[in-house]
Amino acid sequence: MTRSPTIRVPAEWLFLGLAVALGWFSWRSDDSALRGFPVQREVGDLRVMTWNVGEASGTHGNPLRDTSVKAVIDTIRRSRAELVFLQELQSRSQLRGIVEGLGGEPWRSATSGEGQRILGVLGRGSLTARSVALSRGRDALQVVYQAGSQAVLAVSLHADAFSAKKRNLQIGEVMSHLEGRHQRWPTLLVGDFNLDLDLDKRRDLFSNDEYRDVESYNLVTQELHDAGLGKGATAEPDRRLDYVFYHPAHLRLQEAGPLSGSRFGSMDHDPLVADFSWESTLSAD
Repeated sequence: MTRSPTIRVPAEWLFLGLAVALGWFSWRSDDSALRGFPVQREVGDLRVMTWNVGEASGTHGNPLRDTSVKAVIDTIRRSRAELVFLQELQSRSQLRGIVEGLGGEPWRSATSGEGQRILGVLGRGSLTARSVALSRGRDALQVVYQAGSQAVLAVSLHADAFSAKKRNLQIGEVMSHLEGRHQRWPTLLVGDFNLDLDLDKRRDLFSNDEYRDVESYNLVTQELHDAGLGKGATAEPDRRLDYVFYHPAHLRLQEAGPLSGSRFGSMDHDPLVADFSWESTLSAD
């Protein structure tokens, strides 16, 4: 019987074929963290990122460690976001260090809050910020960001992690503050809301009163749309605690979702990114 000749395939080609089939090479690209996002965007579009950079260690967690600052800088740079909101900074000097690590100009930055609840924002354009006092000693951070002829009003919030009642009060106060503003401004509400709505995945880590979280979410979505709805979890264990809400009158959502693989050390949140185009040429003045 005549035997067919043996076909020898170089091991490198076998590995390449297997890697392509399994998608192993997705991490090699500089834009690997942006799976599901259009890398090429129209000039003038807005990419927004929100990220709780704190760590899960300790009884109530810890703020961003100085040893993790470089990882935050690398992720912001890779994200190509124009407007970045950070929660749980350890100090204002950390944000200054992040700006310097990004190359300084054209970044502008601002902070709000005290202790390990410091909120930070960075923008590649004109940035005007002020604190918004909330109950229970919390602050929200209001920002007017302008790039060219376009401007957006954004409020960043880090809601209480352990009390749904406190979250409910804080979110209600922020919505009262925003009332009517979306009629004049493109509007965003972003941050770590600690809303625990996936009851089938409950681990009883954050919520002590589920109906209040549902009430809080419904209050926001009466006015604003949830950019990350159905896009996956942002925090351990399989929880969607981070949000980008927007008003569709002036902003059109292109894509949104968590940037997996961005955590460093004992961080327990992924960044959430949303791409927007402008529905109008309204300039906030």
